[in-house]
Amino acid sequence: MKNRILIISLVLCTCICSTSRAADCVPTTLALLQTSLGDVTTDASDIWSWDAGFSCAKGRKIGGGEGHLFTPVLNMNGVDGVNITFAHTHNYAANPSTDYTLWVTDDYKGSHAATTWQQLTISPYASNTNWTFVNVSIDVPVEYVGANTVFCFRYTSTAEQNGTWEIKNLHITTTCDGVTAPPVALPELGNGRLKVCAQNLQNYYFNYNTGRGDYTPEQFADKTHKIVDAMLWLDADIYAFCELEAKPIILKQLADSMNIRVEGDPYVAVENNIDENWNAQYNNNLKSGFIYRKDKVQPVGEEKAATNAYYYKKVLRIQVFEELSSHEQFTLSMNHFKAKDNSGDAANGKRVDNANDLVQGLKNSTLDPDILIMGDLNCEVGEEPLTIIEEAGFVELLLKYNTGAYSHCYGGGELIDHVYANASMEKQVTGAGLFHISTGCGSDAANNDGHRYSDHDPYMVAINLGETTVTGVQAPVNKHIKACKMLLEGHLYIVLPDGALYNVTGTKIQ
Repeated sequence: MKNRILIISLVLCTCICSTSRAADCVPTTLALLQTSLGDVTTDASDIWSWDAGFSCAKGRKIGGGEGHLFTPVLNMNGVDGVNITFAHTHNYAANPSTDYTLWVTDDYKGSHAATTWQQLTISPYASNTNWTFVNVSIDVPVEYVGANTVFCFRYTSTAEQNGTWEIKNLHITTTCDGVTAPPVALPELGNGRLKVCAQNLQNYYFNYNTGRGDYTPEQFADKTHKIVDAMLWLDADIYAFCELEAKPIILKQLADSMNIRVEGDPYVAVENNIDENWNAQYNNNLKSGFIYRKDKVQPVGEEKAATNAYYYKKVLRIQVFEELSSHEQFTLSMNHFKAKDNSGDAANGKRVDNANDLVQGLKNSTLDPDILIMGDLNCEVGEEPLTIIEEAGFVELLLKYNTGAYSHCYGGGELIDHVYANASMEKQVTGAGLFHISTGCGSDAANNDGHRYSDHDPYMVAINLGETTVTGVQAPVNKHIKACKMLLEGHLYIVLPDGALYNVTGTKIQ
């Protein structure tokens, strides 16, 4: 990024043109009835209570009565899928399908009586002769939900027969544009305009016939589906991957799989000339590469290698990207250093070579000076290869934002995947973090069963390009905003709709 300009707070004219629209649909998942009744409400405290011994909500009324258990009010405008799951059991009911029912409304009025409800079909019911819990999953018709959605469990009994209904582990999940809510927490990244995601995909290849536990078509499709789920949950603008099959088709296959799930086919793979046939040298058949959103960024120039080393030139890759809205650029370096193995010092020596080659390759290339280094570097902070990178002026961002960050599990959690930024790039970063969708350690491990596709987690960084020295009012960047004049460093400039800056003589300065 060049020609940075300090924007001071004195503005000659303010031109803000906006249109109002409904908030975007965001896929969500809500867990209720896990440890108490604190996250739900009831209009009958003499009927509904919490059974701490069995960790469930219990409905019971001796002598007969009716009581309702309400979820919080949920905004489900724009969703294209809603699923509700829970476990329940009951005993001594006169007729479970009429005594114990579930209802939904899209316009809750504050009480059961004042609200119009739609009944949902519970299946299965329990045996009604013991206390064995059964699991229920219901796909809720989207026409039943809206801005003020509430689900209601209705208990009824009579003086002659008053049974007990127990409910636990209630989950409500929504889908937006085919994307469901993630099962584990997304990383907190601040307010960055651009999000960059990177990951080791653990031998993501299909076209090779290797004899090394190749994927069947079904296994490859399952792995791809899980990768796409994770990438769409993260909603990045640029994706950088390593441990890819060294064939041009592999990234195009992945981008096509992502585009099937969203409108407009926004995802594009960066082309390169890496095309290796399988041979006995396993490491020579893997590469790194990039996918980007064509509506947010564009690649500038060709993808480069940081080294001429036969194997490592495929996995140490560099690409400059430009943000379309601001025309600011930055350099993204995606890497895969030599893995740790039984060779000990020999493997570490290769990682040292990787670090030196990378630093020298970034220096020798004609690139934008704002640099992000990402990748599976196969070592932790404090080891010699990373010290080489740090002594070259780079700061590790994942640990900057979370001192306990980990990306891989050997015995505990280790941070061997990294994000490094040089000084000018670091000032434009708003956050960095990991999405623990694949690792088997840490507090999220129990929640990602069925979603794992790699032995590494994806990790992200968010950036606001061009805002290193911004103070006071920033020039708006919006194609719908008319050009307006601003006083910058004591001079008069014009901001065009694409955010470019021109002086009064018509010379572009940014």
